[in-house]
Amino acid sequence: MDNTWKTATKADRAALYLVARAIADTTSLSVEANMEQAFGHKLMVGTDYLSNFRSGAIGRAKAKLIHAWIAEHHSETAHVVDPRLFPKLHTDAWADYLENHAIKGKLSIARFDKSMGLVQRTRKVIPPLFIHSFL
Repeated sequence: MDNTWKTATKADRAALYLVARAIADTTSLSVEANMEQAFGHKLMVGTDYLSNFRSGAIGRAKAKLIHAWIAEHHSETAHVVDPRLFPKLHTDAWADYLENHAIKGKLSIARFDKSMGLVQRTRKVIPPLFIHSFL
């Protein structure tokens, strides 16, 4: 799905309604209230606005606002309902991988000498023995 919503088809926008409806069913807010939050103001629309949204006849700019709001506030639910419109973010996928595959409680800290015997102060260095051979 093109996330710019400039080329969203009627089917894409109708699918967005299904996601909005599923979110309304899992929260105490209606689809209209969720749309108001997405738009940032009270809806000033006609009587069939919701049925237009349901059929995918909502404007692309409004669909983009609704999509962005859902992605920000209800990404998990939206991904479950329609993974094509709301793909899992890579950061979420990494967190899920860590949650499922991490081995917990096995890390221990081993303390070593600061230099680990690799570096010494000059006052502690034993000078090398020079053997000169005379011919």
